Amino acid sequence: MVEITDTAAAELKSLLESEKKEDHSLRIFVAGMGCSGIQYGMSLDTEVNEDDVTIEAKDLKIVMSGDLVDSLAEARDSL
Repeated sequence: MVEITDTAAAELKSLLESEKKEDHSLRIFVAGMGCSGIQYGMSLDTEVNEDDVTIEAKDLKIVMSGDLVDSLAEARDSL
């Protein structure tokens, strides 16, 4: 569903450490629709909502809404 490369994980860990936000997760969200489809955004977040899904990968937490998880699964299955 979501894959994070070793390079991206290292960069994110470095960012979290330098900003003293080791307790934050990477939140992925739908930022809008454009002429080329869905646009995704990312932010650092400490909140986890009731309908969120948390994925742990490479010692990082990635959070997204359950609706987004369903949407990504449908997109993957249509390939």
